[in-house]
Amino acid sequence: MRRIVAGLLLVAGLLAGCAGGPAGEDAADTVRRLGRVPVPSAEPGPPAPVAASLGKPQLIAMGAPVRVSLPGGEAVVTTTGPDAPGGQRPGGPARGAIEITAAPGSGEVRLDAADFDVRDDSGADVPLVPDGPADVVATAGRPGALRLVGTFHDGQARIAWRQGGHVVAMWVFSVEND
Repeated sequence: MRRIVAGLLLVAGLLAGCAGGPAGEDAADTVRRLGRVPVPSAEPGPPAPVAASLGKPQLIAMGAPVRVSLPGGEAVVTTTGPDAPGGQRPGGPARGAIEITAAPGSGEVRLDAADFDVRDDSGADVPLVPDGPADVVATAGRPGALRLVGTFHDGQARIAWRQGGHVVAMWVFSVEND
């Protein structure tokens, strides 16, 4: 019986020691005793590009830049969209455009409509057609942009960019036709 009482007193003492700071201490007392801890926040502006290559693809949010290293050159590639014109029926399918831009730092980077595909959250393919040239060659000092149009339904989707049969980057996005 003594062992049980002693054990209970030991446990009670340990729990009391874990209860926090001195009795009656409020938040201001804790700040005075421990100091202030800064709350981290995100840096303003666009995110820094992540690195991708044929052997190291990236999954990123739509609009985020990716620094791509390919055999023919290196470029920062960004996708935006889908941008849809107004006047479409809310909740229904919406015709919209995705724009892919490449700004090479060296060499050249080809953006070809055939290298991009979109799938929605059900796994269905979203056919894309070029709005303008079907392929663009961007070189250092001469960025290029490819505009692809498709019909999107509400939900999640992703656009993948392949080079030589390998995914280089995949951007994910949401579609809300309000």
